[in-house]
Amino acid sequence: MSILKSVLAAFASATLFTIAASAATQPALSGPDVFRLSYFVNETFSCTGGNCTPTGIAPGLDDHIYIVNPGTSGGNLCANIYVWDPSEELVSCCATAITPNELVTTTVGGLLTNPASAKDTTPHSGVIKIISSTVPSGGHCNPATVGKSGGGAVTPELLSWMVHLFPAGFSGFSDGEATEEEFLPGTLSAAEEGLDVNGCAAFAGLSGAGTCVGPVEAPAVRSHLK
Repeated sequence: MSILKSVLAAFASATLFTIAASAATQPALSGPDVFRLSYFVNETFSCTGGNCTPTGIAPGLDDHIYIVNPGTSGGNLCANIYVWDPSEELVSCCATAITPNELVTTTVGGLLTNPASAKDTTPHSGVIKIISSTVPSGGHCNPATVGKSGGGAVTPELLSWMVHLFPAGFSGFSDGEATEEEFLPGTLSAAEEGLDVNGCAAFAGLSGAGTCVGPVEAPAVRSHLK
């Protein structure tokens, strides 16, 4: 038993050394507008006596996402998007190039057109993460190669907002409600970047599952919320 403990201790020490050495070679990833996060809760609710039960995605209540390249970097940037479900499972990823001063938009429904999830085939809530990066030399944004050889380099500074649409009866909203918030900034560690990028790369063998529809140029508004 003592020999086994010694072997395990040596293995653990070597593993920690390898991780530390790897982390030491990673570039500084923190900074303004490199990594942004928000959430979505796209559900209808059946409410009785103040207790609400989710009953599915509500028609017409698809949260909208808006992303802007303010031009600070001086060139095109990739919006690399990663969607996580409540079970902490990456279910979708996609990317799009955004030119300076361009506004693009998408919806949560667009990000969940073909989720790769063993636990929830249609996630009704979750977390959305956006990593800002340069456009690779090949000209195509790829969320599975950010920070890797041939992929885009993590670079500020995309700005993003989410419009949340809540159905009537949710949290005391009698007629439904819309709120808008800016995606909050986070610190992109090497470990977090690996979870998003490598998880996205693993979708390559799933016959298209996990590939979402990336944002497109924002269309003209044809209707208004009440």
